[in-house]
Amino acid sequence: MANRKFSMAQVDMAGKSYYGLIFRYYMEDETALTDPVIGCVFPLNIEYGSLFAYLFRRFGYPECGWDNYKELVAYYLTTPHPNMILKIAPHVGNISTIGFKFMVEKDTFLKLENAIQSEQYHRPIDVRKWDANDPLKPFAELAIVALEDLLTPVGVRDQAINALGKVETTAPIPPSLGAGYPSGALGNSAPQEFAELHGLILKLGKGNAKRGMAKVVDAISEK
Repeated sequence: MANRKFSMAQVDMAGKSYYGLIFRYYMEDETALTDPVIGCVFPLNIEYGSLFAYLFRRFGYPECGWDNYKELVAYYLTTPHPNMILKIAPHVGNISTIGFKFMVEKDTFLKLENAIQSEQYHRPIDVRKWDANDPLKPFAELAIVALEDLLTPVGVRDQAINALGKVETTAPIPPSLGAGYPSGALGNSAPQEFAELHGLILKLGKGNAKRGMAKVVDAISEK
């Protein structure tokens, strides 16, 4: 995996406002359920259990909250575009266009909307055939790169999985640093209080969790 040029990570959502960038809404056939970007990498139906297992194994416990009624879980992940992220909330109906959602920062979204509405662009289902000057095309191309990164195998003992399930490989990437640690013990017992503690630790470490934890441990040890 040494040739990988992009590798996803979880996003710090603090203080940021994102708008959904749903590529199929900008298609010539706006009613199509198939998304031109997601469809380049994943089928319309993707097994939610395999997707969740992969996300948990590769990225660890989610660093942001999610809708506990509507969503099984949600991960907010980086993409190659600095102002675009990918939210993945595995859909129990196994529909990829519902489970995957690209999002851009508010200012980027408004500028993109203005640029898109100023001119008509040809957008067939094949993204490669979009107009070269289409302001949406660079976002679509980098979104595809992000989705392809979810096919990177992560190891589980002597086997490997990606977002679609078990795969054969001799060079999987290692699991998240949190794999094997009972980090959910406090959260399961006192979720609201733990979330508040999590925020205070980040504040104490000025955004760096490890630094904040070290300060807390030092303060407790002194007593």
